[in-house]
Amino acid sequence: MKIYQKLLFSFTLLILFSVGIGFFSIMNTGKLNESSKALFNNQMLPLTDLYVMENTIYANQMLIQTAKSRNQPINFQSVEMNLAMIKQSFDLFKDLSLTDKESKLVQKTDQYIK
Repeated sequence: MKIYQKLLFSFTLLILFSVGIGFFSIMNTGKLNESSKALFNNQMLPLTDLYVMENTIYANQMLIQTAKSRNQPINFQSVEMNLAMIKQSFDLFKDLSLTDKESKLVQKTDQYIK
């Protein structure tokens, strides 16, 4: 009978421990979801903005180089439209939470985008 009581106590303790871990895990799933959203908003969206800016800069360079190589006038309307897109993406990027190093780089770059 003693072995039965020890086994029953051990299994009961193991079940309570498992239920406790499960409850703790379920409670922290909400925090994980919030962290994932913050990571997406603070890291993924800025990367998308940087990607848009980079592609638009390349598009401007291609417009200018193509016009030069064909001895045609540069289409400044397209270039200015692309510059407006770059400024808009950069303004979105500036509004995000940045590290100190990133903030300094944004301040240096901001003078060239105005």
